[in-house]
Amino acid sequence: MKRGKDKFQIILYFISTLLLVTNIFLIFQNLNLRAQLKGLEPLQVEENDTLGVFQAKNLMGEETKIDYSQSSKRILLFFRTTCGYCQKQMTYWKDLTYNADRQNYKVTAITTETDTQAIKNYLKTYEVENWEVLIINPEEAQKAKLLATPITIVVNNKGIVEKVWTGMWQTNDIDSASKYFALNFSETGKAK
Repeated sequence: MKRGKDKFQIILYFISTLLLVTNIFLIFQNLNLRAQLKGLEPLQVEENDTLGVFQAKNLMGEETKIDYSQSSKRILLFFRTTCGYCQKQMTYWKDLTYNADRQNYKVTAITTETDTQAIKNYLKTYEVENWEVLIINPEEAQKAKLLATPITIVVNNKGIVEKVWTGMWQTNDIDSASKYFALNFSETGKAK
């Protein structure tokens, strides 16, 4: 009987030691992963980032790319048809599209969605069927750090991000955009 008790204690000791070593290993692994994550690039596009040339498709399914050199600045509107914040942002985007200086700005709406009929219906609902809309694949969006919607980005003709507004515009974003584009967006928001 003593022999069975000794075996049981040895097994308990072995299991306890194994659990202790495993926990120590996991703690060190967790600390290592945290240190690696701190060193990663920001997870959203920021001012002074350089956006590469996007391979994209237009709504007719034709291969194209975003060429920043075609205008002095390009306004990119990153959206999803199912994004409630994008729908609320639409009032400002429409005002921006119709009132921004067309000599200096070209507007392009970008999405990762592939259902072109849903996109066309969305554009029709908001009366922006004339928008240039490009569909990029999710990998391109992730590479460009376009991970949230809505995002409004101003890019110069070298592909360098000059201004970014992430999310639905709040009061400080409206003020900032009003100054940047010399437009009165606060009146736009009150009217709708």
